[in-house]
Amino acid sequence: RSYTVDMGTANGAPGVGLLQVSNSGTSGFTNASARSYFTPSWGNGVPILGFNIDSGSRRLLLIARGPSLLGVGLSPCPSETPFALHDSTGTNLGSSHLYDVSSPGNAAIDTLISRAGGLALTTGDHFLVVNLVSGAYSIPVSPASEGHVMVEVFDVTP
Repeated sequence: RSYTVDMGTANGAPGVGLLQVSNSGTSGFTNASARSYFTPSWGNGVPILGFNIDSGSRRLLLIARGPSLLGVGLSPCPSETPFALHDSTGTNLGSSHLYDVSSPGNAAIDTLISRAGGLALTTGDHFLVVNLVSGAYSIPVSPASEGHVMVEVFDVTP
């Protein structure tokens, strides 16, 4: 099943919200995503996606989009969307990699995204491929400027 929830203030302005989706079935985790509008004047109001791995270990593809959202009609979008991966204690487990369409090393990440059913990345989007064990994790994004940001988690476990 897929779920979509739009959040904002009563007058349609960007707002802060929380959406929790749990899957207690046997099919396992597939993906999660959240889109928000980042405004630097909100101070610490950075977009954050949190997720849990109930048991075992998973290979995940983490993506923070900004520039590629322009291709689906969202504007403005930040020119870069760097992020970090944190565990439940706040420990930084890794930082994202900048995607550059001119890089010859993109084939592996492009293949993972395609297999996961994700949209193609463009220069300025950030990604990280990581193996994680059961636990709670968060992905705070630090956009380069104001605009729409989407954070996605895809299970790419072989």
